[in-house]
Amino acid sequence: MMEDSQFFGIDPNGQVTLLKQLDVQESFVLKVTAYDNPSNPNDRQSNSTELKIGITKDYPPEFNTTQSPINIKEGGNFDSTPRSLPTAFDRNINEGEDEQICYYLEDDKDLFSISTEPEGPRLTQLKELDREATPVIDLIVIASNLCQETAPDLESIPESSKLNVQINVQDINDVAPSFIGDTIFASISMVDYEDWTREIEVVDDDGDDTNQFSCSKTTVVPSDDGESIDDLGDSIFSVKQGPKEKKVTLQSTLVVTSSMSGYFTFNLTVNDGVHETTEPVKIVVINEKTNRVVFTFDSLEEEVKAKKDEIRQVFSNAFASYGWIFNIDNIKQAKEEIEKTAVKCHFLDNQDEPVDIAFIEKNYEGARSDIKDGLIGLNLTLSPRVSVPKLHVLV
Repeated sequence: MMEDSQFFGIDPNGQVTLLKQLDVQESFVLKVTAYDNPSNPNDRQSNSTELKIGITKDYPPEFNTTQSPINIKEGGNFDSTPRSLPTAFDRNINEGEDEQICYYLEDDKDLFSISTEPEGPRLTQLKELDREATPVIDLIVIASNLCQETAPDLESIPESSKLNVQINVQDINDVAPSFIGDTIFASISMVDYEDWTREIEVVDDDGDDTNQFSCSKTTVVPSDDGESIDDLGDSIFSVKQGPKEKKVTLQSTLVVTSSMSGYFTFNLTVNDGVHETTEPVKIVVINEKTNRVVFTFDSLEEEVKAKKDEIRQVFSNAFASYGWIFNIDNIKQAKEEIEKTAVKCHFLDNQDEPVDIAFIEKNYEGARSDIKDGLIGLNLTLSPRVSVPKLHVLV
């Protein structure tokens, strides 16, 4: 018999308590003696008894690994066949005890279920997965020999009884590619037509870089109310795309003259081999003297380009009460100003017609504060008025 006092104690009321965790597998026989407390010590009497304590084993199950990754394809045609998971090891069973190990799923029970089979745990998928929404799903499987209807409290389970199952949701081509914006607006003028290009970003939420894109356009149609833009042919605008680039470049051979006005429309389609998306394109002929404005930013060209969409939204919001849409035509380093960037742009009214500069200036003061606050949120500021030849500048 081992030294009992290191494991057990007794209080004056005869309550026996365990002092520390037992790491032995034998029984204990405790001798408990009770004494009275008479006024005369010579009359003191005692009585002893033996308390036998049997030690039973109750080791929690243990997994030999803490991680179990599984790859599952997204989509509705999922495989509901139960998948095998690593089996936990129970020392109680291996030492002759007849105990069962039960397995529980801690979370995501709407997507998966777990069952306890004689061969071990089985994971079953219940619903389709969406990689675009959740690319990775982390599950915790609990092994316990205290089999019950509900999962035991996770905090009470030792780490060795937990299995982290990482579901890597594999992508399939189930989302159509698209362009940024419901309608693609651009402009062309006498000043910039010679090197006119416009880049349009292609977005594909599938996230598969191996997807190949092809782009095409329909016939170019001039507006009915346009001036000097009829019978220019379909080749005045063309589409160019690199082999793996997620962008489309519009090019033009149109020679703009001062007598031209109106706009051109056509549809642009992007196809990834399975799905396709078509968006309308509208290219407006801008009069450089009456429609084009320039905003100069106290920032480098690459910084302004990186925030192009946010800048467009700031200006559109500032003039929203007029129904105007702000369109950026070109972003370039300001002449002789390395740390400044000139943004050439125009506004379209609610009829998609170019807004005259005089009208822009008339209403600009009321929008200045909103523009300033919006740009501050982007860590951008407008530069004081500078002189740019042939362009109208607002600050």
